[in-house]
Amino acid sequence: MKEIFDPEFESMRLNQLTKQCLLDMEISGEVFFGALGKENRLDFATFFFDKPDQEKIDNSGYKDSLMSLLDCLIIYRSSHEQEFSRDGIVRIKDSSASIEWIKDGEAETLADIKKSTTPQ
Repeated sequence: MKEIFDPEFESMRLNQLTKQCLLDMEISGEVFFGALGKENRLDFATFFFDKPDQEKIDNSGYKDSLMSLLDCLIIYRSSHEQEFSRDGIVRIKDSSASIEWIKDGEAETLADIKKSTTPQ
């Protein structure tokens, strides 16, 4: 028997992780992520946060945990044959997170564009 896709699962897990690691922190930024090869697994995640927020994310354990979660979500969506399952953007605003799934193959291009327009 095949498991039914739960559209609330992703946002629930993302928010649980964000509250666990970033509680009482004011952090805002974006993470572009995706799978590049044929395998439905996370291949890259590009973080766009200012330096103080990036340090908070690194020190909280959120970055590594988020990457593990994104890998699981790619596998989950792909196993349920969801239209957009391999690329996305996590947006964090005031330590509240949301996820947007985008067309497969677009996240790397969008991250490259953002890198080229963001001051270093």
